Amino acid sequence: MKQFRFRLERVLEYRSLVEKWAKDAYMAARLATAQAEIGLEGIAAHRHRLLFQPVEGLNERRALELTLQHLDDQQQDQEIALGVLRDEEAATLAEWQERRKDLHALEHLRDEALIEWKAEERHEEQKALDDWTSSRRPA
Repeated sequence: MKQFRFRLERVLEYRSLVEKWAKDAYMAARLATAQAEIGLEGIAAHRHRLLFQPVEGLNERRALELTLQHLDDQQQDQEIALGVLRDEEAATLAEWQERRKDLHALEHLRDEALIEWKAEERHEEQKALDDWTSSRRPA
């Protein structure tokens, strides 16, 4: 019996590798987005702590106002960066889904080729048995 060989096996292996790269890129983008979200939450928490801290005197109030203004600037910068990261995440997700679709299409072709190969093998075995049976019959 000959062994099953899918004629596009190398292409399938390459598509599998490309799909893994796309998945890794998506996971890295997702991680960057999550870290940016955590940073934004940290800024908001720090701001919240400062607002409920007792302030005595004009100098402390000015320092608090400057600190809050600095936190507002940081928050705005973080929100802009988060928007960019979310766009990148969406793009890498779409790329990964496309690569997965390509991989599944080739896997489907391989599965169909394997079913066809098995049917052909069964047909050849049956033909060999039929030939053997007909040669063993008394004349």
